[in-house]
Amino acid sequence: MWILRGLIILLLGVALGWLLRGWQTTVEPLAETTETRHPAAVATTTEPEVWRVFEAQIAAGAAEEAVRSYAGVADPGREPELAARMRERILNHGRLASGRREMESALALLERYTFYYLQDLDGHYRLAEAAERLGRGQVALDALLAALEVALNGPDPGPARERVAHLVDALAAGRLAIDDRAGAMALYQSVLDRDPLNHRYRFLLAVQLEAAGDLRAARRELEQIPAYGHDRAAMAALAQRISESGALATRFAEGLPLTPFGGHFLVEVALDDGRALSLLLDTGATRTVLRPRVVAAVAGAERLPNRVRVGTANGVVSASRYRLPGLTLGPFRIDAPELVVLDLDGLGSGVDGLLGLDLLSGFDYRIDPGRGRLLLAR
Repeated sequence: MWILRGLIILLLGVALGWLLRGWQTTVEPLAETTETRHPAAVATTTEPEVWRVFEAQIAAGAAEEAVRSYAGVADPGREPELAARMRERILNHGRLASGRREMESALALLERYTFYYLQDLDGHYRLAEAAERLGRGQVALDALLAALEVALNGPDPGPARERVAHLVDALAAGRLAIDDRAGAMALYQSVLDRDPLNHRYRFLLAVQLEAAGDLRAARRELEQIPAYGHDRAAMAALAQRISESGALATRFAEGLPLTPFGGHFLVEVALDDGRALSLLLDTGATRTVLRPRVVAAVAGAERLPNRVRVGTANGVVSASRYRLPGLTLGPFRIDAPELVVLDLDGLGSGVDGLLGLDLLSGFDYRIDPGRGRLLLAR
């Protein structure tokens, strides 16, 4: 009886051992499969959802959220293909957008993207393109300057410099066209802040400083340009002008006061009888011109033979020549000046005529718009 019970227990133990071994064989492969699954396989199963959310954020104009969605894929480096698709979607948004509202959304998206990814050269360029399409010149310039800063650390900054120059030259031309010299100089300085070795813009800044009468600053900028850094003849000519202007300023430092007038200046001259005339300073005019009513009131005015042909805004016209007893410019007297007489329609009754190069060429002169002075010396 005891022997039978022992055999039964032994058989039960063997059976239980075989059952446990079979259970482990079944379970362990499942555990191994779960542990060795690559993270990318998990990410791949969620890719459509990530992309759908990302596209919805772009469509809603949620720039911050869209850039964060991209960063969540790109920064860990888990899904390089998906990250590349999302980056291209961001960079191309401005090119694909139609209508001002979409362009504004694209601009905001690119601004946020370049804020987080400062070293992405293409991002700055695409931001500049979008800004130009919207007429945001300053935003475009800032983006190009940021691109230039990145490119300067690379092997070939030349293309970045060219793109900056194309925009800066256009913007500066617009500033100078409306006599905003300070605006043009600010553009040049913005380039030099990022690219101190850009000798072309340092030279242009010096030119504008000299024209504005800030001779010390102009000389300082010019001295920073090496001999090989810019056209030597142009640099020598500018240095000569700065020197001459400095010498002139010491000879008649106070100059004649100038009054702004529609983008130009008025200067006061005096007749021999003491009457003051307000003349438009016009260095582009070859002859000095007075209105008929002014000459008619001058005692001793002499009409000369042979009329002259004079170019005006209305074309070439024939004008009478006169000689006056004298005119006074500041401390200087001009004896028996010859001039022409025209109606000068459109200048306004407060302007008595034009002061042209025929009288100015008898002096060393410089216009100092910064101080509003006409510097003269003989």
